[in-house]
Amino acid sequence: MSQFENTPDNSFILVGGSNKKVMLFTLEGSYLDTISTQNSWVWACKTHQNKMAIGCQDGSLSVQELSLMTVHSLYKDRYACRDTNCTDILIQHLLTGEKGLPFVFA
Repeated sequence: MSQFENTPDNSFILVGGSNKKVMLFTLEGSYLDTISTQNSWVWACKTHQNKMAIGCQDGSLSVQELSLMTVHSLYKDRYACRDTNCTDILIQHLLTGEKGLPFVFA
């Protein structure tokens, strides 16, 4: 790892390095996805609002836009969506309005 950077909302970490990739992790260190693959080592990555700048060992510089979508699902009288950290799932019982994690509802 040669560089890490918090995302603008401080809920994720971008990590880049000798594997030529910029990867997205939670603040707890759980790997989520590879955001970008470059042609040489990633020496720097910096975020501003929803943009990410990547500087590489070969002198290349790229700017990419980060877009994290909310995932929604409906099943019978249940509504599920990802929490803001993208690792927890919140479930809402539509008839009672009760909200919680999946183990709350049997």
